[in-house]
Amino acid sequence: MPSWKPASNPRETQAAFGHVPKSRAEYCWSQADKDRLRKMVDDGCEYDEIAEQVGRTAAACKAMYNLLTKKKT
Repeated sequence: MPSWKPASNPRETQAAFGHVPKSRAEYCWSQADKDRLRKMVDDGCEYDEIAEQVGRTAAACKAMYNLLTKKKT
């Protein structure tokens, strides 16, 4: 039987092991980031390059661009 009791809050457990997850607000895209993403895609930049510039993954950039273009139509 373990001598420690798991924390009821997953964030506390993760913090105990050195991982502090980001809050949901830190994942949100600002309007400026969305505009920058749209402009870079329209200019023909690769998603890997865009991801590096905006500090997100290429998958997140693709998903947001698809969401933005879906809302337009």
